[in-house]
Amino acid sequence: MASTSIPLLRRLRQLLSAVYPMPNECAASVAAPMLAQPTSGLVPNIWWKAVSIDQLRSHPSYAALPAAPPPLHPSTYRYVRQESPLWSALHNGVLTSSTLNGALGFYEPGAVQRLGLPKHFVRHGALLAAYSNLLQPEYVPPSQSIAPLASTQGGPRQAADPNSNSSSSSGGSKTLAQVWQDAATTGTPGAQPSSAVRSSATKKKGKGAPSKGFHSSSAGPIEDEQASHRLRTCIGSIRCKWGSVQEATALWEFMHAVPQGALEEVGLCRVEPAVLRDQYGFAEGQLPPMGASPDGLVRQRQASPASAALTALRSAFAGMWALTALRSAFAGMSVRDDSSSGNSVQECEVVEVKNTCPFRQRTSLTKKGNPRMSYMLADPGPRERVNQMWVTQLQLEMLAAPAQSALLVSRSASKGMTVFRMWRDEAYLQAMLGYVSIFYTSFVLSQKQPPSNIFLELPEYQQFLQHTLSLAHGAEVVLHVPPEQMPAESGDLRTFLN
Repeated sequence: MASTSIPLLRRLRQLLSAVYPMPNECAASVAAPMLAQPTSGLVPNIWWKAVSIDQLRSHPSYAALPAAPPPLHPSTYRYVRQESPLWSALHNGVLTSSTLNGALGFYEPGAVQRLGLPKHFVRHGALLAAYSNLLQPEYVPPSQSIAPLASTQGGPRQAADPNSNSSSSSGGSKTLAQVWQDAATTGTPGAQPSSAVRSSATKKKGKGAPSKGFHSSSAGPIEDEQASHRLRTCIGSIRCKWGSVQEATALWEFMHAVPQGALEEVGLCRVEPAVLRDQYGFAEGQLPPMGASPDGLVRQRQASPASAALTALRSAFAGMWALTALRSAFAGMSVRDDSSSGNSVQECEVVEVKNTCPFRQRTSLTKKGNPRMSYMLADPGPRERVNQMWVTQLQLEMLAAPAQSALLVSRSASKGMTVFRMWRDEAYLQAMLGYVSIFYTSFVLSQKQPPSNIFLELPEYQQFLQHTLSLAHGAEVVLHVPPEQMPAESGDLRTFLN
């Protein structure tokens, strides 16, 4: 029976590849029956079922950015690929979503309590990091060729042999950091080449600030000893890397779930100073340079006149809390209706991905009584609601894109995907920009280090925090894809590398 099914599976893979090319590393997993995978181990496979960014860019419904961007100006930074060193450099002296919550005081003790966050979220360093970044001069691209900076390649790379167990042949003798470093140097262990990973050297899931110690696109050594220690000991590091590595996979699966939309790759979208002046009343010098890097922009290929009218109606009501119920009543009506009316309306929505990590850390004791750390597979599934700490990111992305709505894709490796929609809220943006202006003019421009609980004494600040919670809780579920309807599994199907 097995010998008969294998040629059929190979033929099926050839037919599927003609429509959606699959990476070479998928061949082994499609051509032979899969064995049951372990549910615990020492080294979680953060590339489990991952789709590479190169594979994503080859998808017929994905509009990839060119390898070489056009002549650079703040308005064209959106055409710089997010895993390039140039994209990272363009964040210097710019307030982006990676530091926005810090600048707004969301990690200060009073705000953490008001937002209903655990006490371990208290971190004054987040406010100081936003302050320090804005003290830096804004990066100006060189007038000469920017090709080396724009390149996403770290040099010749060789994918790991899918039949080799080199990354795990030593059992538990290698640390988690060493195994992941091998993957970053030689390609994904047993699966994707190194391009499968959106550069963790230049991108983290909050956008804008380089993370240290895991150079997936440059093949460099892990230089930060503290980062190496975190990789060995902290589940938080695994969650962070999982989110980065699995981003292309989530976008791939999102396109399969929303076939009527065309997804566009996008770099750093800068907020236009004219918009800040004309629409929000902030003169030059009252706000820092601002920008955001969504994970994508989805556009309707063909929209009906009714859909366009609905979009205009929603835009007119944006920011009016009293009309939340009215907006909810329209939730079932798509702004990307694939009708054949003949009138094309390019409706843009921001797409932001949040991958839930399927691994959980556990500690046991050896025979000698020493603690031993390991990991288990415990996929919690997609999120049930939008996290309150994501609100500012989504609102800034809508401001910068620009767009009137944002889709947040919460994707689970084994339990499906849920897509939420949040609307652009003008009242919220006005207040958010006001606190950014206070932070910038009162502290950054005067080079005065901001204190703890920076805005807590302002009575309107409590309302702003409550507004944040309201937007998070009010985000609509527009799509849920159960696991049985997700695309076929591909890539490295091992759950653990040891």
